[in-house]
Amino acid sequence: MSDHTRAQFEAAVVERLKESGLLEIEIRTECLVRCGDGYQDEVINAGWHYFNAGLAIAAPPAIGFVTVPVEPPEALLKSMAIRYDHGLGVPGYYDQQVFGAENVGHARRLESTMTTMRQLYEEVVGKGFYRANR
Repeated sequence: MSDHTRAQFEAAVVERLKESGLLEIEIRTECLVRCGDGYQDEVINAGWHYFNAGLAIAAPPAIGFVTVPVEPPEALLKSMAIRYDHGLGVPGYYDQQVFGAENVGHARRLESTMTTMRQLYEEVVGKGFYRANR
């Protein structure tokens, strides 16, 4: 699953403990319990377990897929809105009189488009009306 080994993990823990000012000999003789080929300290055991669990979660997505956050960052939504309507990228663009009666103002138009982009994003991440296994 990973290139990391228990020995590398233990060495990283020892290095982290050294940052506290302890000498390696103190760490290995007084802080950690040696057992067989490794340390059986409960903190090391728990850390190793959660380290491997984290690696399993962080496994790369399948080919052809990407991982995206369930909740989109506002900056992403704004980027999507501007890509959809380039005029939104120019502050005050839709406040000009040239747009006539349908003009609700730049801020309102941006807000409306951001809502639409959020809805599109929800569909993509499976939080909208569509569900893959329905």
